[in-house]
Amino acid sequence: MGISNSASVFVQIGATRDGLDPYLDCAADRGMQSVLVETPAYLRHRRALSRRSFDTELAVPEPQESVGVLAALASANVVPTLVLAGFERYVSSAFSVANTLDTTLRPAGRQSFVPIDKWGQRKAVAAATPEIRQPWFASFPTGTTAVRPSASIDFPCVVKPADGGGGLGVFLVDGLVQMELALACLQTMQNYGGGLFSSMLVEEFLDGAEFSLQGIVHEGQVLVLTACEKVIVHEEVPGCPDLMGFREVGHVAVHGTRAAPDLLRLTEAVVAAIGYQQGPFHVDVIRRMGDPTFLEMGFRLSGGAVVELVRRVTGVQWADLAFRTYLGEGCPVLPSPVAHRVVGQIEAVDEWEMASAQVLENRGAGVEVIRYPTLSASMESPADERAQLDSDLLRHSGGVGRIVIAGDDLDEVRSRLEGCIGVRKQR
Repeated sequence: MGISNSASVFVQIGATRDGLDPYLDCAADRGMQSVLVETPAYLRHRRALSRRSFDTELAVPEPQESVGVLAALASANVVPTLVLAGFERYVSSAFSVANTLDTTLRPAGRQSFVPIDKWGQRKAVAAATPEIRQPWFASFPTGTTAVRPSASIDFPCVVKPADGGGGLGVFLVDGLVQMELALACLQTMQNYGGGLFSSMLVEEFLDGAEFSLQGIVHEGQVLVLTACEKVIVHEEVPGCPDLMGFREVGHVAVHGTRAAPDLLRLTEAVVAAIGYQQGPFHVDVIRRMGDPTFLEMGFRLSGGAVVELVRRVTGVQWADLAFRTYLGEGCPVLPSPVAHRVVGQIEAVDEWEMASAQVLENRGAGVEVIRYPTLSASMESPADERAQLDSDLLRHSGGVGRIVIAGDDLDEVRSRLEGCIGVRKQR
C-alpha cells in the first residue's frame, strides 16, 4: 500500500525482534500511515516469521546510517510526522532523521537530542553526578586484539561493544588469555544489520541482582512505569567454547510506585545527567551488597516483550505514552497499582521448559504459555543475505515460546519462573 499525501505518517526505523509491534498499533489507532525501514534481509526474515506488515516497507541496506534512510524516504515521497526506533541498533539513526526533518521527535523549542553510547553515558553521568556508582571501565578501539596487563584491571571482568544491543558480544573473562579470546571473537562479529562495532569496553564485573526500570520522559519530567528484576543465565558462546556470555532470559516486573526509592532516585539522576527530555527509556542497574550501580540507558522501548509486562502490571501501553508525549496529546499518567500485582516472564528454549510451564498452567497457577510461530523454511533468506542476519540469528533465535506467570508475591513469581528453566546455567 502506498502513502496518502493527506495522511500523517509514522516511520519506524528498525523492526522489533520480540514479535511485538506496539508502535504499529499506536499508528493504526490514530489513523496514521505506517512505514517500516529495515534491511532487505530482515524484511524477508520478518515475512518468514509471519509478522504483521506495515503500510509501506522500505528496504535500506544500512538503516543505521541516516543518510540512506533519508534518501529512501525522499524517493518514496514519505514525509514523516513521527520517527521512532524499533530496535537498539537504529536509535541514533532515528534521532538523526527526526532532527533533520524536524518531526515531533524533536520537541519544539528544544535542542536536538543526540543519543550517546555506553561509553558516552558513563562519562556524562560521572561528570554530572559523580556520587552515582558505576563499574570501573576502559574503552579500546575496534580491532584491539590484546590489552596489556594493568593493575587497574581485576578479573573476572566483562568485555563488550560500546554500541551493541541485546547482549550481543558480551563476554565474562577470567584472565588475559580469555580477554584475548573475547577480543578475537569480537573481530569476527558484526553488529546488527552488518558493520563494525564503534569501540570495545572492558569493565568491572559486579555479581549482583540486575534491574531495569522502564519509563517515559515528558518535558524533562521522569515517570517510571515498572521496575523489572532480570533473570539472567550464563551460557557458552557459540563458536567460542572457552568463553561464557550472558543472556537475559526474562524479567519479573512490579509497578513503578513499588520500585525501591534508591533505584528511582538513580534513574531520575541519570536521565537528567544525560539530558534526555522527551520519550521512552529504560535504565539498567545492578545491586551489589545493597548499593545500586548504573550500567546503561536505552532511548527506546525495551525489547524482550517487556512492553507486555508493562501493560500487564500497569494497565497502560508504553508505546501509547510515547506517542502521546511526542504528538502533544498530553502528559502521560500512570494509574495506581492494582493490589500487589507482580508479573514475570521468561523465554523458553526447549520443549521441556514449555511442558514444565504447561503443568503449572493446567493447575490454574496464574501461568500463560505462549508458543512462537515457526520459521517458514520456504522463505529462508538467500545465501547472499544471511551475513546480515548473523547477529540476529545468534541472539534472537532458538526460543520456542514465552512463559508468563502472575501473582501477588515477587519471590514466589520469581521462584516459579526459575523452576521452568532447564539445564541452562542460572546466575
